[in-house]
Amino acid sequence: MSSTRTGLLGGGPFLTSDPTTFGTLAYLGIFTMAVAYGLFYAGLRTTRSGAAVVATLLEPVTAAIAAAVVLGERLGPTGIVGAVLILAAVAGLDDQGRPEEPGR
Repeated sequence: MSSTRTGLLGGGPFLTSDPTTFGTLAYLGIFTMAVAYGLFYAGLRTTRSGAAVVATLLEPVTAAIAAAVVLGERLGPTGIVGAVLILAAVAGLDDQGRPEEPGR
């Protein structure tokens, strides 16, 4: 594997000429980011606004949970508090903004 690497603080990008590494980086950039977000936002255009809000709020929570379960990453106290706050915000969306029905 032939690569040129500058230090993190030394500036400059990490360059590689290894085809496997380049292919992996291209796959991660194209499919896991560009296509996934394109489909996500295309789906948001066709859903109700309330469902879109819930989906966008829950995205970081599901990503953190998936990283913990699938990749074995540890979710620290700040991450847990953030997830709980997001879930509480989603739970609080239930009746807000709805006009009262007549006769209620």
